[in-house]
Parts: sequence; structure tokens; C-alpha cells
Amino acid sequence: MKIVQEKSLDVTYGGAANVAVSLANHGEEDYFVTKVLDNTVGQAAINYLRRYGVKADYVLKGGERLGIFFTR
Repeated sequence: MKIVQEKSLDVTYGGAANVAVSLANHGEEDYFVTKVLDNTVGQAAINYLRRYGVKADYVLKGGERLGIFFTR
């Protein structure tokens, strides 16, 4: 099935963001350093980090691309 044929799309953050969240869940004070898009998708990624106690003070906004992958 193609993505345009799907009824819904579930978003899950992966990669290094999950490592940072895991460290925060174990009581570590950690900061995430990256660059995200300056739009609602980028803000959603920052919100995800902050929701779990990861500090996002050094996350920059800008650019035209964001790493993304799809699984089914």
C-alpha cells in the first residue's frame, strides 16, 4: 500500500532522540544538540524532547530538510 492510500499516519521519533529520552528517564541531565526545521514539525520534535525532560536549549531551527524514514 502507498502512503497516499493510508487512512492515518502515526509519528514516532527515533534515533538519537530516543537515546536522550532514555538517559533523561534514568535521571541523567542531558541536552540535545541538533537542527530542526523552523515549522510545526520541528517544534513537535522539540516538544517531544522536552516532554521527557531532555533540555533542548541548543536546538537550532532552520534549513530545508529533516531526516525522516517510513516503516510499515
